[in-house]
Amino acid sequence: MDNEAPIFDETKDKLGFMPIACQLASALVQNDLSGGFVIGVEGPWGSGKSSLVNYCIREIGEGERGTSCNKVFSMDCRQSG
Repeated sequence: MDNEAPIFDETKDKLGFMPIACQLASALVQNDLSGGFVIGVEGPWGSGKSSLVNYCIREIGEGERGTSCNKVFSMDCRQSG
């Protein structure tokens, strides 16, 4: 298994990102973001950024408002620096 591959399974969350994803998802669905909103997730390659986003997308999908995650998340994988 590739250690740098994003994960979707909560049982494999060895970095403890699930609680962060739950709080982020809750904040996104409980607020009116119609005017736009940006969140940056920064970290080195393989640090779990995509996994965090995957967890958050899953939490929003399981939420009450039925938000379309395609409209909420856009990933830019360019390396800064």
